[in-house]
Amino acid sequence: MDLENDIKYQLTKQGADFIHFVDISFLSKGQNKGLPNAILFGIVLSPAYLQKVSKTKAYVEKMKQTRQIQNDEFHLTELKTDRIADKLAKYLLDTGFNAYSQSEANIEKTGFYNIEG
Repeated sequence: MDLENDIKYQLTKQGADFIHFVDISFLSKGQNKGLPNAILFGIVLSPAYLQKVSKTKAYVEKMKQTRQIQNDEFHLTELKTDRIADKLAKYLLDTGFNAYSQSEANIEKTGFYNIEG
């Protein structure tokens, strides 16, 4: 199995619904961390959740006020994608490739937050 198919298999097995490989070599080294490619993946949110959010004015603010954010589908999905990204980066590094996970924890750990937009 080639690397791209292996990555697709691993991500799908962990719950990714879509996966794209993107050439980012044209970006500055500050933006691409010196890596020529990015692997974008995501998990689809449920239609019921999307309807609830679209029908609720100031949804995020209400979730914060009621301290329900920890049970929010988007929040839980974001945590899952972060774990998957970290696992994938570890796998690639262990296999001899360069990799950088853009999980919240890794971005914080490496100090790569871009607070200027």
